[in-house]
Amino acid sequence: MYAANVVCLRPHETLPFQIPDAKFIYTTRSPLAVFPSTMSLFAYQCTHFSDLLEPYPFGEYLLETTKHWYRYPLQKLAESANTYTVVKYKHLVQDLEMIVGDIYSTFGLAVSPNYAQVLKMEVSKAENYTSRHNYALEDMGYTPEQIIAEYQDVFELFSFDTEGE
Repeated sequence: MYAANVVCLRPHETLPFQIPDAKFIYTTRSPLAVFPSTMSLFAYQCTHFSDLLEPYPFGEYLLETTKHWYRYPLQKLAESANTYTVVKYKHLVQDLEMIVGDIYSTFGLAVSPNYAQVLKMEVSKAENYTSRHNYALEDMGYTPEQIIAEYQDVFELFSFDTEGE
């Protein structure tokens, strides 16, 4: 059984303000993967509520939303130095066990033997996973060059490959 604390935040408060000893993991992925994935998910969800006039609606809105997802958390985390670590999605899927160990180490935590065993099982499952999602950025009306230009600071900050994942 898991227990969780529910915290209602006022607009000027953040989780570090409410939970001073909280630790955070900021997981990030290339905008060349995040933006089209978000567009695809949103289009899929929209089909459940209406007949779409275009296959990928609200592109500019989602572009601004995903830019916010990169920048806002980093601004807030910067206010609380040493309370977070950044993990690239690419590294997480390449070596989940090592990355989880690094996260625990960063925060001064020990991986219990039981958790280590569960983690090994999850790594085995993850190694056999293949995504069934197929979509192309160009089909959504965008080019890789546009996405790179929109997220130039993100590409630089995280040293993302501009050729994609």
